[in-house]
Amino acid sequence: LTNLTYVADGHGRGWYPDPAFVPSLTDAGSRPASVAGVWDYSIQTTGVIEGHTTVDLGYHHAPWQQDPQFWTSNTLCGTSISAAQLAESIMGPGFAISNAYFSADPYPTDAAYGYFGGGYDARLPIERGILLATGPITNALPPNDDDGSNALGISNLGMWNDLDVDTIIGGTDVTYDATAFLFDVQPIQNSVVHFTFFFASEEYPEWVDDGFDDAIAILVWQDGGAMNNICHVPGTEETVGVGTVHVGKNATFYESNEAPPTMGVQYDALTTGQLSSRVFRTDPVVMTKNQVWHFKIVIGDYRDAVRDSAVFLEAHVEPCQ
Repeated sequence: LTNLTYVADGHGRGWYPDPAFVPSLTDAGSRPASVAGVWDYSIQTTGVIEGHTTVDLGYHHAPWQQDPQFWTSNTLCGTSISAAQLAESIMGPGFAISNAYFSADPYPTDAAYGYFGGGYDARLPIERGILLATGPITNALPPNDDDGSNALGISNLGMWNDLDVDTIIGGTDVTYDATAFLFDVQPIQNSVVHFTFFFASEEYPEWVDDGFDDAIAILVWQDGGAMNNICHVPGTEETVGVGTVHVGKNATFYESNEAPPTMGVQYDALTTGQLSSRVFRTDPVVMTKNQVWHFKIVIGDYRDAVRDSAVFLEAHVEPCQ
C-alpha cells in the first residue's frame, strides 16, 4: 500500500497515503482499523494537503486473478478442503453454515467433489468454484481425448443411488455413483439467494435419448416444509441433465466440446450454449433472517455407473480465506 495513490473521486479530490503513517500501511492486513493509516486529500494542482481522514476498514480483499490453467483439487492452502468451507465459498458472506457433509467419496485420495479454478483459461464461464461429479473430479481435466471418461471400476465399489434425484428424473431406473452435498444455512439478515452453475457430461452426444439421463438437482427446504428443486432449464420447469439439454431439446443451451474440443475440459458437451453469460442460475430462495434452511446439491449417473457427469458451481469466496 505504500505506493498506492487514488486520483480523483466524485469531488475531484486526489487521495494519498500520509507519509507519516506509511509504516503502518505496509502490513495493514493484520492490524485493526484504528492503526491502518491516515489518508490526505487535495483538489489543488499543487497537491497541497487540504484535509485528511482515517481508514475505517476492518479488512480488505483483492480481486481474484485469473488462474493460468484449469485445475481441480481436494486440497487447498496445504490442507484438505472441508464441506463447510465449500459451502461457505458458494454462499458467500452473511450466512452461518452448519451440518455440511458429502455423501460420496469414491476413492480415498481422489474424491468426487472438490474445488476447481482456471475456468476462464479453459473457456468456461466460471473462473472458480466447487465441482461435484459422478466419478473422481480429476476426470474433468483436459484434454478431451476420451469420449467415455469414467471412474474405472467405480460401480464395483457399491456406490449408492440417491432417491431424491431418482424421483426428479422419473422413469423406472435409478441413479448410480450419486454425489450429494448437504448443508444448513442461517442468514444473518433477510436475503435472496441463487446459485450460478453449469452441467457437463460424457454421456453426450452418443447416449442422448437412450435413457442414460444423468442429471442434477438443487433442493431447498425448511423443517416441516416441502422439498423444492430450484434447478431448472431456463424458461422451463424441467430439471437439468442429459435428457433435457441436447441437440434435439433446449439446444440453445447445449455446447459441444468435440471435433475439435473448444473448451479445456474432458467432458464432451456442456450446458454453456448461446446465453450471453453461458451459465444457468437457480430459482431464487427468499430467506428470512435467523431461520434455518436445508440445502442439498446432488448429481447422479442414471441407468448405469459409467460415463461421468458433473456440475460446476460458482464460488463467491475462496474456501481457505
